[in-house]
Amino acid sequence: MKLFKFCGKSTKNQFIATGIVNLLAFSHGLGLGWSSPAVQYFASKSTHLKGGPSSPSELSWIGASITLGALIGTIFAGSFANCMGKKRTLMILALPNFGFWVLTYFAISVKEIIIGRFIGGITGGGIFRILSLYIADIAENNIRGGLGSIFPLVMYTGMLIMFIMGSYINYFVVSGLSAIIPILAYFLMFRLPETPHFLIQRNKFDEAIKSLKFYRTCHAESSVEEIKKVEDEFEMMKIAIQNANSENVQWKDFMTKKAKKGMTFGIFLVFLLAFSGNTVIMQYTAFIFGITGSSLPPNEASIIIAAMQVIGILIMGLLVDRIGRRKLMIISCIGSTIALTLMAIYLCCTETWTGLGGAWISVFLLTQIILFNSLGISTLLFVMCVEIVPFKIREYFALISMIFVSVFMFITLKAFPQTAVALGLSTCFWFFASICGIGVFILFFFMPETMGKDLLADQ
Repeated sequence: MKLFKFCGKSTKNQFIATGIVNLLAFSHGLGLGWSSPAVQYFASKSTHLKGGPSSPSELSWIGASITLGALIGTIFAGSFANCMGKKRTLMILALPNFGFWVLTYFAISVKEIIIGRFIGGITGGGIFRILSLYIADIAENNIRGGLGSIFPLVMYTGMLIMFIMGSYINYFVVSGLSAIIPILAYFLMFRLPETPHFLIQRNKFDEAIKSLKFYRTCHAESSVEEIKKVEDEFEMMKIAIQNANSENVQWKDFMTKKAKKGMTFGIFLVFLLAFSGNTVIMQYTAFIFGITGSSLPPNEASIIIAAMQVIGILIMGLLVDRIGRRKLMIISCIGSTIALTLMAIYLCCTETWTGLGGAWISVFLLTQIILFNSLGISTLLFVMCVEIVPFKIREYFALISMIFVSVFMFITLKAFPQTAVALGLSTCFWFFASICGIGVFILFFFMPETMGKDLLADQ
């Protein structure tokens, strides 16, 4: 079995370009993972911040402020992409990510940390909106799912690496090393051409065909058949995009049956992602283990759970263009529902019978939640939100969906620490299990299959 189908000659530059732009996803993943060891450090007596150990309210703001920045990034990234192109927008998004790492290095108060997290969130919101669209623009239909799955794989690998670094390396060294990644991404992206879609929209047809040939690894030495194939693809792409641009997007474009069905399902996927427990577990792993009183060191548990996330995404990447999105999402939702229910039961038992023990039970159950969640719920959103709506409103829906992501994530991350303390962890996990349980029903009866879909077919 060939990993992600990256075996054809024409896919070489698609893979390289995807790897380069995903350096931003990797750096954002480092930032997401940073909060788990950092929150534990800020809550301890050894913190360097003024005012001593941070309160639960302050910690919740540190965790949630990134989503407010993501909301800003989501809104403005789309405008930048329409004016300058997706590649240049991704280059610009490297700058606030660099600023986040600089601020975490020099911050001496909780407010400064919150500001840094907010700035880092701008990059997160921007790449969540633009990166998947960039990949959809350059990818061939038969590998689009595999290329799209690299985004969450790289991001969560960044989280895993940060859990390891944050546990064993000095806080300031971690920030200094992490600041290198966005700068590296910025300069490497200089060598990539803008996407052919954007160039066609700007009537730069000579540049557009050169761009498409680059992303199809087609050059002067290529065979006549290969060149003809790329030229035919360009003509079809040109016609479809010009048809889409011939009329301004109007309200009626959002009111078609296909558009309403796609948008409704897309918002549901966003809701499922935010309230399935994955984000809370990954952001507050050390906090969760601190409440449960597990004898296993929280940072070690974080590393184990993050490693399982990466394994789950690798499995998803291997299967997404083979068995389809629908089957993976249903498997993901069923497995998550069972694991979350078992975790809620276990937590009820530990809350009733103190000193019950079983450090590895909680670790095992959390790893199963993360494993099943990463097979679809927390990963396929990036692929499906550009596949389930008509091409003409695709970029507008990317904005809408990411606004919902930011709002839902803020609610989850802000409310979780205080809810867990006030009502108990078991209440939170019962809630997550119920959401996933509802998701099983909706996915089974209503989810469309989008594997292999021609994104320009609607035009």
